[in-house]
Amino acid sequence: MHFLCNNIFISIVAVCMSWGTNVLFDLSLDSNYYIVLFFATLSSYCLHWYYTELTINQTSINQFRNSLKNKNSLLFLFFISSIGFLYFLLLNQEWIIYLSPAVIATIIYSAPKFPIKKLKNLEGKALAKTFYLAAVWIYTTNIVPFLISNNSIHFPIIIFLIANFIFIYVICLLFDYRDQYKDQMKFILINTNKHFDKIILCLTIIFILLVIILLIIHQSLSIIIGLVLSYIFLYATISYSKKTKSDYWFYLVLDGLMALPSLLGILLHTLFNK
Repeated sequence: MHFLCNNIFISIVAVCMSWGTNVLFDLSLDSNYYIVLFFATLSSYCLHWYYTELTINQTSINQFRNSLKNKNSLLFLFFISSIGFLYFLLLNQEWIIYLSPAVIATIIYSAPKFPIKKLKNLEGKALAKTFYLAAVWIYTTNIVPFLISNNSIHFPIIIFLIANFIFIYVICLLFDYRDQYKDQMKFILINTNKHFDKIILCLTIIFILLVIILLIIHQSLSIIIGLVLSYIFLYATISYSKKTKSDYWFYLVLDGLMALPSLLGILLHTLFNK
């Protein structure tokens, strides 16, 4: 339980995702980046949840986050992880330019949670926040490893990035769907919860088309199979995800699912290259 509510698990997920990028695309990524990413993820999530106010009628959601003891743990981990993040980032100052956009986007995402009146007006921008949350995940775990390893991002990689973004975005949309009754959503362009099923169907069709393109251009089967199997599991469990309010399903299974394409890809890559 503490492993989840103190955000250690989601930080490990981020590391696994970037590890998959490194192995599957043969990037020779500096191992210090895993440490930077772990501390950055832990710091941002701890700060976000520290300022998240939970009312009594929300105890069925976020079941193990609404305690003073956990708030103190979040604050402690925020300071420790922030120090770790800054220390290892200063050791690799050339990464600052690449990580700055992610840091700014993360602050914007959590800004409505801060006890500042003007920032509260940003709360509930559902489409925007969900879209760039997924974008930040892709950027930090997929794109930045290419940038700091001085590797070019070619067309096949772009197609993979878009497909992986759709996978992450669907997961993020499920969190929005679950939270629709406790958050005051101010939708931009379209009500993603009202048209949830149609949006998921459209995203799935696009995902399938992207996979077909990856097969045509002979992208690595390890990468394709890992991503496809993960999406199949996600799609097959969408009905359950829409019904359940379980913290363990969302913060263990769905959060952990983001790392599954990487872990499956690495396993298949190892087996195919024996």
